[in-house]
Amino acid sequence: MLNEELFCYNKYFLPTKHFEESVFLYRHGLDFVRDLSRIKNKAILDIGGFIGDSILILSELTDDKVYSFEATSQNYALMLKTIELNGIQNAVPVHSAVGSESGTLEIRFNGSASSVDEIMVKNPDHIETCNVIRIDDYVEEHGINVGLIKVDIEGAEQDFLKGALGTIRKYKPVLLLSIYHNVSDFLDIKPLIEDLELGYTFDVFKPVNGSVSGETLLICQTAD
Repeated sequence: MLNEELFCYNKYFLPTKHFEESVFLYRHGLDFVRDLSRIKNKAILDIGGFIGDSILILSELTDDKVYSFEATSQNYALMLKTIELNGIQNAVPVHSAVGSESGTLEIRFNGSASSVDEIMVKNPDHIETCNVIRIDDYVEEHGINVGLIKVDIEGAEQDFLKGALGTIRKYKPVLLLSIYHNVSDFLDIKPLIEDLELGYTFDVFKPVNGSVSGETLLICQTAD
């Protein structure tokens, strides 16, 4: 801790003390991606940006931009501070949730575990109404060439995927998908991607041993 609003781990700075192993030690499973050079000139979508911690890792992978989507106002404000503290030049923070349809939703705020799921967050600090973006619409509107998508949105991963299938079909990006929040994600996300018949191969990576399923990641990548 450098002061009450500035914390440091190696070369990275955060405005709050929240350095997760899965991000800073295991790097979202990026070491299992066969050829990271393929995304050097492509954009990265960071779905579930939280406080901008993933931006610090992902921004180093590309000369293009990292679009980081965070639904909650409190975490989004911290994300902006993280970008400023680290002098990140290629981050595009987006204050919005993502889903199968554009609109609004209510999210139950619980720090890094904020979720739309009442079962996952039974006693939220507060409930916030958030905008929702459909990724296919956002990518088309902004002309984004997507090379990698990282997703960790507390059980809303399948709803995100329904709104991003056009992007996945067009660009065949590397996918780093959290599958540990519920049984359906663990069992159904891989078949959903397989059914697209895009030539994806799959690896399951579990970096943290704190629980049976915690932080389990499905890494999807194609040969071309």
